[in-house]
Amino acid sequence: MSLKAVVGAVLLLALASRSLGAVTVTPASADTDPYVTTPRYNKFPWAFTADYSFVFSVSPAWKQPINPSSWSGVPVLPGFLPGSPGMLALLRYTESPIGEYSELFYVPGSFVNPLCGEKALSSIYRIWVDSKYSQRAGRNIWGIPKELATFDWKETNSGMAVTVKDAAGKVFLRLNTTQFPLPDPLTTAATSIARRFVGDCLTTIQWPIDDLTGRSTLAGQVSAYKVAEQCYAAKPPLPIKLDVCFQLKGGVLAKVDAAFMDPVTFTGHKNKLLVAPLGYQLPMNMNATLGQPIAVKCWV
Repeated sequence: MSLKAVVGAVLLLALASRSLGAVTVTPASADTDPYVTTPRYNKFPWAFTADYSFVFSVSPAWKQPINPSSWSGVPVLPGFLPGSPGMLALLRYTESPIGEYSELFYVPGSFVNPLCGEKALSSIYRIWVDSKYSQRAGRNIWGIPKELATFDWKETNSGMAVTVKDAAGKVFLRLNTTQFPLPDPLTTAATSIARRFVGDCLTTIQWPIDDLTGRSTLAGQVSAYKVAEQCYAAKPPLPIKLDVCFQLKGGVLAKVDAAFMDPVTFTGHKNKLLVAPLGYQLPMNMNATLGQPIAVKCWV
């Protein structure tokens, strides 16, 4: 997350059911994945619609995050800036190239790499979904280290309560929110500030992953995997850049009534993580896109 984006997120925050069953942890195989050969799967950008989507600012991680054992072969993005604010996003997709699914992702803060001429970079460091097809696509197309989890969404009279559990049944995120609508002029102002400082897109840098989550049976056969396969095969491997773009206009502020983030799950450290008291609920049936993967050749 760039410094500009962090400032925008802070300014924006200052301005202002359904239960999903358990999911299997078995990776999708070539003959059971109904999506990999469809035109939508192999054409960019990918388009999504989400009925519920939230973005929150998170207190800084003061130490370099540690890779979890489930993807320990992927290097930590170098140049982490301890103390830079993080970001948490929670979405429930009703339409996508790989069907319906829920998603939670965490950007721990900012990274720097003078070789790329960027002041600050973002990376989706931890991410969970409840779809094995989304897991396969994220890891094999963009290097997004998706893991499986279960999501419980409960609509309340004034907002939403969400609980996320890992594959072992451990609760590592719990959020209760209340809509905090503003008069139209202020809502418009909040959206304008978000677009000015954050922009409509989050650009992230990801490492290519080769962990056999579907890759071994489809390597060289699916055109969408081509860039990631080339990046992984490079000596040394090249990172992947992608743009995640959201529809900001029409959202409302979301008051955080209760929040729990297990710090060890998110960063590998015991330092407490705090969710900002106000977040942003994107518009209902929000449209989003996930851009084409691009090899970052300036990295080495």
